[in-house]
Amino acid sequence: MPNSSLIIDLNKKIRKFEEFLISYGIIVMSIVLVANVFSRVFLNSSIQAAEEIGQILIVMVTFIGISYAARMGKHITMSALIDSIPRKFKKPYIYFTSSISTVLLWWLGYLGTLYVTRIMDSGRITPSLQFPMWILYIFVPLGFFLASLQYLVTIIVNIKDKEKIYIGSERTLTEADISCELNEEIDTEQNEFEIDQEKEKVVN
Repeated sequence: MPNSSLIIDLNKKIRKFEEFLISYGIIVMSIVLVANVFSRVFLNSSIQAAEEIGQILIVMVTFIGISYAARMGKHITMSALIDSIPRKFKKPYIYFTSSISTVLLWWLGYLGTLYVTRIMDSGRITPSLQFPMWILYIFVPLGFFLASLQYLVTIIVNIKDKEKIYIGSERTLTEADISCELNEEIDTEQNEFEIDQEKEKVVN
């Protein structure tokens, strides 16, 4: 499957891109916002562009974070629901949810692209920085497309690896999760066996 290997290799490079944007975005946002508070309190004047920079970085970190969370299997529906179903149904469940998520996120990315295109055509700019307004919104479709890719990669790695169960493109169910689930099944079977024995005693 050369095409799938190419996608996986590309996904590894995208991870570095996501980590760069998220980590430095949070750092710069913190510095700017703290500096703005300091300026207001001690200098009685605010940094004019601080609010716009904060808005751009918040949008960027939020929507790129959607992709990174999908990569690491951190979305709540991925962890909460999959823990409650038997092991033999986990992969089919992942195939189903990942397929739907891939299509829906791609569709949202497409709609976001149309919206960004309209903003570009309007020629709107930000008040303080005089940046094109589309820069603020470009991370919305980008985040959706990257998240869509993560769910697609999750399907691919689950197909290629027959043993492990991937709940994200780079996260598998741990042995602790599996052993805990097996222990619960054993405890359930033991309880059912004990109940059956008690019923037999009562009947006899």
